[in-house]
Amino acid sequence: MLSFEQLKQRLESAGQPHVLQFWSELCEEDRDTFLQELSQLDLKGLKDHCEGAVRAADSPSANLDQHIQPVPPESIGSVRKSDKSCLAEWENEGLLQISQSRVGVLLLAGGQGTRLGVQYPKGMYNVGLPSGKTLYQIQAERIHKIQELSNRKHGCKCTVPWYIMTSEFTLAPTKKFFKENNYFDLDPSNIVMFEQRMIPAVTFDGKVILQGKGKIAMAPDGNGGLYQALVDNKVLEDMKKRGVEYLHVYCVDNILVKMADPVFIGFCVSRGADCGAKVVEKAYPAEPVGVVCKVQGVSQVVEYSEFQPQTAELRGPGGELVYSAGNICNHLFTRAFLQDVAEKFKDQLKQHVALKKVPFVDSCGNHVKPTKPNGIKMEKFVFDVFPFSRNFVVFEVVREDEFSPLKNADGAATDTPTTARNSLLAQHCRWAMAAGATLLDEHGNTLPPAARSEENLLIYSLRASAGDSPPTQWEISPLVSYFGEGLEKLLGGRTLPTPFILDEKRAKELQAHTRTVLTDAESDRAAPPEAARDALTCCDHVQKCVRLRLSELRKQEETGQLVQPVLFVLLVLVSVLLYFAVSLMDPGFILSEDSDLQFTLGVTEEQQDMIPPTTKSLRQRRCGHCLLQQPMRSKHCQTCQHCVRRYDHHCPWIENCVGERNHRWFVLYLAIQLLVLLWGLHIAWTGFNYAPTWQLWLRTNGMLLAVAVLVALLSLVVLLLLGSHLYLVSLNTTTWEFMSRHRISYLKHCGADENPFDRGTFHNLWGFFCVWGTVVWEQVYFREGSDQV
Repeated sequence: MLSFEQLKQRLESAGQPHVLQFWSELCEEDRDTFLQELSQLDLKGLKDHCEGAVRAADSPSANLDQHIQPVPPESIGSVRKSDKSCLAEWENEGLLQISQSRVGVLLLAGGQGTRLGVQYPKGMYNVGLPSGKTLYQIQAERIHKIQELSNRKHGCKCTVPWYIMTSEFTLAPTKKFFKENNYFDLDPSNIVMFEQRMIPAVTFDGKVILQGKGKIAMAPDGNGGLYQALVDNKVLEDMKKRGVEYLHVYCVDNILVKMADPVFIGFCVSRGADCGAKVVEKAYPAEPVGVVCKVQGVSQVVEYSEFQPQTAELRGPGGELVYSAGNICNHLFTRAFLQDVAEKFKDQLKQHVALKKVPFVDSCGNHVKPTKPNGIKMEKFVFDVFPFSRNFVVFEVVREDEFSPLKNADGAATDTPTTARNSLLAQHCRWAMAAGATLLDEHGNTLPPAARSEENLLIYSLRASAGDSPPTQWEISPLVSYFGEGLEKLLGGRTLPTPFILDEKRAKELQAHTRTVLTDAESDRAAPPEAARDALTCCDHVQKCVRLRLSELRKQEETGQLVQPVLFVLLVLVSVLLYFAVSLMDPGFILSEDSDLQFTLGVTEEQQDMIPPTTKSLRQRRCGHCLLQQPMRSKHCQTCQHCVRRYDHHCPWIENCVGERNHRWFVLYLAIQLLVLLWGLHIAWTGFNYAPTWQLWLRTNGMLLAVAVLVALLSLVVLLLLGSHLYLVSLNTTTWEFMSRHRISYLKHCGADENPFDRGTFHNLWGFFCVWGTVVWEQVYFREGSDQV
């Protein structure tokens, strides 16, 4: 930390000596705090910042009418205008990316609720829904639901990490709020909060504003400070570790935001875009929203103040506004693009001027609360990176479905808690009616059929955005439906009162009691006996579950998602069958001399003629335990109490000998078992969830880690066993012969590297795996020129 004298010199060189004018009035503790705050400032760039703020405030707004063009049609997608097949294709692609944990969401939550009349973060605001949910809770539940939808469709466990950028004012209360609400049942390791930079507010004559005698008036550097904050807080590194390739960025105040919208994600991915923006059609030409367009061929957002009225009112051949793509601060970026911005472009972002009422202390040390703007706050906007995109796309959505911001307190003309609440309730009303439900108004009257038409429902939505209440107070939890899907089976044919909250508990009740009547009129009807009703309910529920599961399986089969799990199950079954086959089959027992006579030397004339003459007499071998004559390469097993042809070893794993008849099957079993274990290890490895600390990681993945370690050890054992057997088979020797060579009569006089049965690696492997007849090893032994001992 810099000393007082050093700070004083730097402030004087920056033209801001007044910052320390009250130094003598501060206590020791306040001085230390103030020194620490000043040390964190970029004092070298303070002069440029102050002078630049004054120049920007004095500069007139640019007039870009001569340089703008609308976004070309080939770069635009639309919910209204695109084919249903395209929308379904984009949604499937988006869900696939989400299912692979390649998508994250980033919340811009640096603003306080000052304009709402509260001093806490906007995300903590309750707009007055029947459920009493805050914006944070609604958004958390939408993350839950989109993860569930992706998991159900693709049969895997995915994670959508939630990055939350706060400011100095909102970080601590946001952390506390999430902790008090148990992180809304999300994994805390998947919620990453970080703070954006703060910059000084400046007077119109270029002086830093003092908020107190020992405190500078600071303000967040706008939502465009995101890109510097990504670097400062190593968020891009965190995204890379988690495998996140796409980041959905949105503002906290939009109550209708679709978290990780799969249709938007799929559209951007299918177009190969590195940057995408959601837009809504402007409500009227002079609506005070930025417009996404091109300026001299470069994509960017042009503020409404940079248009002439006649340009804003231009219309196309169909009567539509030419510049109608209203920006709603809802964007998708690839991680690679964000990395480029952080490394190359973040210092080139445009600075925007915001004139604010900033409380301050005057030269006498009195606190002043201004009644008109007295300060300049320089901001960067999140959309300032559009010009740096190599492939920029625009996605038009329906305002009534996806955009209703919360900015002003009730009493203002627009964007109030009332308009936000009514927009959400109107949307849920449309969903319920589309699912086949009959809704009752607050007086118990049925909403007339005419009111349920698409046109009238749209009118209700438009009225809701203007502050009028929807016809019913109907709320659907995001945990039940992400965007109106799956409601037909719950609500079809039902009559529902208002107010009504369809949460998870109520949804389960509706599923379990499919014939329950919700209205008084219907409850008076004759009902079947209790037992019969329960039986019907149970049967219906089972049938629906079966149909749903079969439908999901058909979809997975069509997309090829069942191939890998089916193949894995088949491999496991083959492994089990081979285990029982090898353990139960006859390994080559020698049961009697009569049955094995053909395998001894000198028994028949035909056999004798096949064996070359030797200089030594043939010594007949007889087992000292079962007193049977043993063919060459046979051995008596003490455990099985039988002599075994081409004896390899007695395996405790299969509780059987490995011999001439089952040796090849034993090797094949080892190969299949190794493949199953390695596949299982891969499944365990891909199931690990990321966590920022080792403690959280072990707590989350401890059981899976133990399973993975056990499978890895078994894989190593099986790999070594399979490798050793394949090596010995390639030499045409057995484990018994390899380990006890010095004690075997027909081998102990051979050289150390000499094997009378070796016919070359290829022939050895071919004979082992492909020749099914029993081999008379005496013939092989003598044919190779060895003398019998």
